[in-house]
Amino acid sequence: MATSVDREPFELDAFSDQLQKHVEEDAPQKMRMMAAQGMAPAQPAETARLLYQLHFDESEQVREAVNDAIADMPANVLVNVAQKSDSTGLLDWLAERRGEEEELVEVMLRNEAAHDLTFARLAGHADQRIAEMIATNEVRILRTPQIIEQLYQNPATRMSTVDRLIELAQRNDVSLDGLPGLKRALKQKPELFGSEADKEDTDEEFQKILEREAETSAEEQELLEKLEDEDLTRSQKEEIREKIEEKQSERRELGPAALIQMTVPEKIRLATVGSRSTIKKLAQDPNRLVHMAAIESPQLKTPDVVRMASKKSMPDDVISFIANNREWTQKYELVRNLLFNPKTPVSDSMDLMKRLRNNDLKQLSRSREVPHQVSRAADRLYKKRTGGGDGGRGR
Repeated sequence: MATSVDREPFELDAFSDQLQKHVEEDAPQKMRMMAAQGMAPAQPAETARLLYQLHFDESEQVREAVNDAIADMPANVLVNVAQKSDSTGLLDWLAERRGEEEELVEVMLRNEAAHDLTFARLAGHADQRIAEMIATNEVRILRTPQIIEQLYQNPATRMSTVDRLIELAQRNDVSLDGLPGLKRALKQKPELFGSEADKEDTDEEFQKILEREAETSAEEQELLEKLEDEDLTRSQKEEIREKIEEKQSERRELGPAALIQMTVPEKIRLATVGSRSTIKKLAQDPNRLVHMAAIESPQLKTPDVVRMASKKSMPDDVISFIANNREWTQKYELVRNLLFNPKTPVSDSMDLMKRLRNNDLKQLSRSREVPHQVSRAADRLYKKRTGGGDGGRGR
């Protein structure tokens, strides 16, 4: 399934002979830079088309100039371009560069030449009014379920709108593959959305929670991505960690009372959009639909899951899901945590055990918390590796 618009440059004859000199393949850098800086002898609408053409340029300097020029172009000029253009690529590019400007977005949404995936792009960060406008185009939505997925993940989209869109998808057998937690929940309880989620009176309160949680999640993500930079010094990493701790101390944690009052559909959505700390709470929710949506949340990072693997308070299904995730079980600390967690299924423990280092294997063989089959298997494996060394937990 395509996830982005396949943009194509215009044919050269789409430009006048005079303007072709600025965009043809062998045009001198000076000529291309003139056009990239908005200095070519062209009408404003033509300038927008020139900039689109040059955003494909191989020169980074030209592309950077294009980005600056399109950012500075008057909104009314771009609105006029978006109204009249039949280029899906140009419209998608404008959505990428200036997609937060309401008047421009409204014009693009009314232009039939706009690609469905451009609608999805806009749906991901639209405000509430624009999100409602996108949600009314059922033809595009049924044709391209990514639009529903983006609206679902956009905290500005009302829960009642999400409810309506999911019912629409179910009636038309549209699969929401980009939302695995929601997809799993709908498979187990198809009637989940519709009756229980019909809470127009509390929609506004949940909306505030959702927006605050999403903002927190975005801040965390930005700092975590910086922390992954291998070129950072130890002191720089420590500075970022301090910022993370500062943000966490400032945050208003979503308390148990607020979670209790939420419906199951609201919790499932929060498990996709919320902050990592809230998602970890939802992973311990007694409702299976909720805790499975949480463990499949795209917001969770491997360090979160490593800690979750050691918690005996985690639901059995969550521990089993972690144990069967090949990407996560590449992490030694996670494997160790699973093996010392009595909730890990015995069959999964047997498979993971061979990856334990000898000192941990010996400790596992003596543990009184794990199932007897696991400690005995650890004892046998330890003796096999060490030639009959000391083992057993001496029950």
